Amino acid sequence: DHGSGTTLFDGKPYSQLANPSAAVGLLLEAKAFHPTRTASNHLKMLCAGSGLPPKRADECIDMVGLNEVAKKKPKGFSLGMGQRLGLAAALLGDPKVLILDEPGNGLDPQGIQWLRDLLKYLASQGRTVLVSSHLLSEMELMADHVVVIGRGALIADCPTSEFINRGSQQWVVVRSPDASRLVAALAERGLKPAQQQDGSLHIHDTTTAAVGDAAMAAGVTLHELAMHRSSLEQAFLELTGDANQYGGQLPGQIQGQPGFFVPGAQS
Repeated sequence: DHGSGTTLFDGKPYSQLANPSAAVGLLLEAKAFHPTRTASNHLKMLCAGSGLPPKRADECIDMVGLNEVAKKKPKGFSLGMGQRLGLAAALLGDPKVLILDEPGNGLDPQGIQWLRDLLKYLASQGRTVLVSSHLLSEMELMADHVVVIGRGALIADCPTSEFINRGSQQWVVVRSPDASRLVAALAERGLKPAQQQDGSLHIHDTTTAAVGDAAMAAGVTLHELAMHRSSLEQAFLELTGDANQYGGQLPGQIQGQPGFFVPGAQS
């Protein structure tokens, strides 16, 4: 039935789990806590409701780096601090499955790196870590498997590397102080380099070995020779272009003149 379904954990609905906090940890909202109860007491209250010892709250506060504010009230927490407290709550029961919605929201660069390392560590212990996120550069570094949904339809459900390779091409980037001779040498071998604004050359449908051999044969010095591929974000945009539900236009695009917009003009 379209639009409905059932979620099971180890074959059981969540409501039938004997010890749900040990099975599933959830982070769905950054500030799902009482604003005037201290961070420590908030977690200890959750421990009491799940039959966990109070010391588990202190262990999780230490794990997410909130020791200095454990006795403070979350009403003054930043978004990133709220995310850390929410993650501590999700970890209380040492769950087998973590379900996290935009866990990096509000974190600074150091916090993002910490989160990445923590989640990869938790996954390495044999847990299942499900992350919903629009930070595709982070997902490329973190995720082993991606599920992509557009307009409510499943677009992809595959390993991250497979998704990137499906929606992108590889190309060789080469840079030389004698670019004109290099272009001629490559052309002799049927390769068609494209000159870039930064002075480098991009060559599709070839390998670094083939380009290096051509340069060596022509006696051309190279300053860079590398294979590149599209990022997860680029592959995502290529494969979901038709499924963009809320696409907008830049002012210049609306007027038909890229980069130029006259206020008050009729579109």
